Amino acid sequence: GYIELIVAAARETLGTARLRIEMLDVLRPLVLEAGEPRELSVTWHEAERSVQVRSRRRFEPADTFVLHARGLVSVEHGAQPTSPAEPS
Repeated sequence: GYIELIVAAARETLGTARLRIEMLDVLRPLVLEAGEPRELSVTWHEAERSVQVRSRRRFEPADTFVLHARGLVSVEHGAQPTSPAEPS
């Protein structure tokens, strides 16, 4: 769900140390309906160390993305920082 998406986005930048999600806001459910393909956007914002999960109907204009969830992510105190995850 949303937590897995947020952690995956944060690991791309913060590496594989133990992460903490703070202030997780679930604003609306992501409803998937047959015959209605959706595009998903998971965006990391470095300045705030936040992640946003958004979606829109496939091929719709960029300004139609709907915000579903957001959260702040930090490396847990005492966790050993590591390098960012390698692309697969």
